[in-house]
Amino acid sequence: MDHKTFDEMIDWLEEQKGYDMSDNAKGLYWDAFAEVPDEMFRAAMRSVAEYLRAFPTIGEIRRQMVKGQGRRPTGHPHTSKGAAMARETAELIRRLDLSEGEPDKLTPEQYLAELQQMEEKYPGVGWAEQAENYERQLVIIKARKEKAKNEVTPD
Repeated sequence: MDHKTFDEMIDWLEEQKGYDMSDNAKGLYWDAFAEVPDEMFRAAMRSVAEYLRAFPTIGEIRRQMVKGQGRRPTGHPHTSKGAAMARETAELIRRLDLSEGEPDKLTPEQYLAELQQMEEKYPGVGWAEQAENYERQLVIIKARKEKAKNEVTPD
């Protein structure tokens, strides 16, 4: 998907739902949907906007995409395994979005380890891909921080 399409749809849905996503959450959503075709993402976002009062979870958007393709999603929430995965996913996002200094706050490295563990627990859902994408983002962010730290500013 084109990042512009992603940003436009997220901004639109934030406005529709009166919700302001954190940068961490946007990164998770981008990781989850970066490989999805633009039109499929747009259609799913419009659809969830119609029937949900709150901002949709990644799982809710994925389910809408799968419905559009006429098949049942992997780890469907109406199975005990799917429900457990949905709860664990929500908890991971909650802990990543906590403010710095809060006791349950996940560091980026802890979050990466959690994603890798989720792949072991729920293989084939896309956790490994999310972990790889997140790890690439971390490398870029660390490089930018290091560059900024090393740049000399004029007095």
